[in-house]
Amino acid sequence: MEWLIHNVKEEKTEHGWRVSADVAGTTVWVESENLPLAPAAEAFASPFVLAAMYRGCTIRVEAPVSAAWLSHMEQLAYYYSRSWNLPFRMPLVCPKVRKDNVPAAARERALFFSGGADAFYSLMTFPRRIDVLLMVQGFDIPLDDHVRMDGCRDMLQAVSRAVGARWAIMRTNLHAHPCLKGVPPYVGTPIWMASLGHLAGEVVSEFIMSSSVSFDTRDPKKEEWHEIPLLSTERTRWLWYGYHATRSQKLVTLAKQYPIVREYLRVCWKNLAPRDNCSACEKCVRNMKVLESVNELQNFGRVFDLSVPLAERIEALRLRRAFLFVIWRRIIALNLPDDVKKAIRRMMWRSALLYCLKPHRGTFGKI
Repeated sequence: MEWLIHNVKEEKTEHGWRVSADVAGTTVWVESENLPLAPAAEAFASPFVLAAMYRGCTIRVEAPVSAAWLSHMEQLAYYYSRSWNLPFRMPLVCPKVRKDNVPAAARERALFFSGGADAFYSLMTFPRRIDVLLMVQGFDIPLDDHVRMDGCRDMLQAVSRAVGARWAIMRTNLHAHPCLKGVPPYVGTPIWMASLGHLAGEVVSEFIMSSSVSFDTRDPKKEEWHEIPLLSTERTRWLWYGYHATRSQKLVTLAKQYPIVREYLRVCWKNLAPRDNCSACEKCVRNMKVLESVNELQNFGRVFDLSVPLAERIEALRLRRAFLFVIWRRIIALNLPDDVKKAIRRMMWRSALLYCLKPHRGTFGKI
């Protein structure tokens, strides 16, 4: 089967810029009210490489693509074949290839920013100036969740003012594309989101993605330190920053050295609360435990609900991904009360039992 990517076009709307393309018969669009966008076929092809390899499909791109990017996609296909135990093959067919000239004038540097611990760590510790904080709606924040997005916009504007950067928001329906159905979000989202940077390549020359796992978290399906830089072209490059530190180490550094995080930290992904962190999902509780271990949790009452004891919250948790066991084993070694450590051990035993007994349907579901 062949997935055709064509009709890549831009339009200026009353709300800003919009670029769209037909991908396997479905229109994918990206828009921004304050970041100039320009057509780039690479933005629409990169997210589909893994799904095409898994399904044995070919991606034909009719628009011209960067020669450097195309070479990098062959390396990406190799990493996917190794990580997912797939036959190695290059799924992309690109008849039109261009070699871009490197511009003489420097452009801006942008950080994909969600307000989470990884993004804040990159913002505060990256060794060079960051000009743009870029947030993307359509992944963990649904397009129709206006209440949550309004809160994130307020946070983004406040943090941008505090660090002297400008802010920008992209919106996209990419996540809903049927060809991506079944790809686990924790695997696909980093490269899906990073790929959108191609559309802003006229004004941004360097994009920074924040590592969600440290280098020693051995999950072969989360090798973003390989994947993200491979999006680079002759004119624009992608950096993957922060994999030298664990999430716990980042959070402790932020809590002790950067007070702004106490007002705007956003780690929740389950969206159980209307605006801020739900304080009940695994990710919220995990971050709260790390803060408690260094006696900093009481300073985060603005972003977490501290009315329920953490030991009680842990009793309601289940771990549903293997690499989370590695993370919680590190947390249990921190300076925590005995009752909390016992609650964590019980949670891990419950989760391990359920993890072993859960029927396996395959990562991509039924195809």
